[in-house]
Amino acid sequence: PHELGNFDTVFDIVCFYKCLEFLNIENLYHSGIPFSQGEIEIDHGMVSSLAPVSLNLIKNLAIPIYTSKKNPNFEMCTPTGISLLKNFNHNYEIEGTIKKIGYGAGTKDFKDSSNSISVNLISSSDNFDLLDILETNIDDMSSEFISFVFDKILELGVNDVWAENILMKKGRPAYKISVLCSNKLTNKVIDLLKRETSTFGVRIFKTKREAFDRRIETVSTKYGKINLKIKLDSGEVIGAYPEYEDCKNLSKVHNIPLKVIFDEALIQFNNLPR
Repeated sequence: PHELGNFDTVFDIVCFYKCLEFLNIENLYHSGIPFSQGEIEIDHGMVSSLAPVSLNLIKNLAIPIYTSKKNPNFEMCTPTGISLLKNFNHNYEIEGTIKKIGYGAGTKDFKDSSNSISVNLISSSDNFDLLDILETNIDDMSSEFISFVFDKILELGVNDVWAENILMKKGRPAYKISVLCSNKLTNKVIDLLKRETSTFGVRIFKTKREAFDRRIETVSTKYGKINLKIKLDSGEVIGAYPEYEDCKNLSKVHNIPLKVIFDEALIQFNNLPR
């Protein structure tokens, strides 16, 4: 039975997330779900090898499928497995080197299938992050609304969001909103732009980003504690940038200019022993 309360189901889900934590996995990819004309028998009678609950999950999660040349009369992918694919990137290019290969096998023996699965641990071939850029042009909204949209987008956990002034056809001034995010957030950003803006479409581009080494340090000042983002090159500090929100809050508390707080944070950081 396809029940969430089934012990095997709970065990599978817990172990899946524990493995991700243990292996420190950053991104997940899959090859798609096999779609065949095979049949299986469930409590309600004979159905396709992808049970109704599985098909609904595939539809609701927008998971890609591929046609299988074989038509086995058994379940090639369970609802539990399909649910876990929600965490994966769909139809995304993979670049890197295979470091480890793992295999898993079920207890049933099938004539036309090994009833097994392979998992590859891939290390990126470079220091680049694979990200999405989403763009849309807005020419009929107040800039005040766009500021609100920015706040909502940032709450999703995207890498960055910005706007550019552009000139569209017929000389109409407009904004181009751009969002940089991981693939797993792309659909959430699209849904938000659809609901919160007047746009009728979004452009999506794949891109690479090299993130420089960094760390966060905290300094104590006479106004309070301030976090600084430290930029590194081979372990050497090459830049320090006080966190804006920390400085803004202290500026309000003490009723002094933001620049004074900002400069004080840098002074205290430069006085730290290295």
